[in-house]
Amino acid sequence: MRHANRVLAALLSVALIAAGVLLIIEVIADRVSHRPAVVDWQPAYDWAKRTTWNAGSIRVACVVLILLGLALLIAE
Repeated sequence: MRHANRVLAALLSVALIAAGVLLIIEVIADRVSHRPAVVDWQPAYDWAKRTTWNAGSIRVACVVLILLGLALLIAE
């Protein structure tokens, strides 16, 4: 299990670094040209504005994340 933890930690750190770099690129692009550089965020923003916390998709995502967290705790 120790080896799996190290691999998962490495993957998580690479994903967080990539997300941070993407965020920096998008912020700079928005400040310079007022347009998205890599990802067009407007459809996601519009979806988030019209979706409530009681929507089925939000509840399913929450349940999946809770189950994944419990599975990780049990596997530890």
